[in-house]
Amino acid sequence: MSHNEPLHTLCGEWYANLVEKYGETQQSLKAHMIQYAADGIWMEECTGLVSVSPAERQAIVDYLIQQTYEL
Repeated sequence: MSHNEPLHTLCGEWYANLVEKYGETQQSLKAHMIQYAADGIWMEECTGLVSVSPAERQAIVDYLIQQTYEL
């Protein structure tokens, strides 16, 4: 993404909008941890280098979603 200027700009604008919408909540340590975990899941999907079973992946996703309710 860092080498694709239009994609980089689009993602930067998207993230800036999230920060504007959610403010401090979006900037919390827990929010960053959830984001990094979700990015890792997305990267696995993009590369096809999946390290967990579908059931384990779903459990991770469910856990991350639950954590968003506690921000």
